[in-house]
Amino acid sequence: LAQASVAQGSRVASPSRAIPTPRLISASARRPIQAASRSDSMGNSVQRSCQACWDPEGVANIVRRKKQQRPIITKYQELVGELESAQSAKEQDDAKAKIQAFDHEQMNRNEGRFWGPLTEHDDWPALAQRRAALGIPVPVQRGGQARSPRDY
Repeated sequence: LAQASVAQGSRVASPSRAIPTPRLISASARRPIQAASRSDSMGNSVQRSCQACWDPEGVANIVRRKKQQRPIITKYQELVGELESAQSAKEQDDAKAKIQAFDHEQMNRNEGRFWGPLTEHDDWPALAQRRAALGIPVPVQRGGQARSPRDY
């Protein structure tokens, strides 16, 4: 019996070795929030499944938009990372110019309709904060036309 238990990975107490007593966990350390988040994600899953049945074209558009936005967000993160790691003033200016050119390209993408949903992406606020800390404000798009801060 002892050999079978050891083979399955459980420990068998030997007479020379005492089994430690388990530590008691306080009620606050049990993290009831995790249980709530699991049920919330389950509800979201059901909601997404129902939405996919009721509006398959709408869901396809959402999925397509997210797939288009991900590489753009990743590219912005790389460009901001380049600026953060720039050593000289010339490298900083080059990195800022790349970011501004990429801004202009994305604001004019799909006749200006791509920029608004891109700035509503979940990862955008953190990216905007990094940009602001480096002195590169996020351009504002008004009336379907892209305007950068230097156009004011």
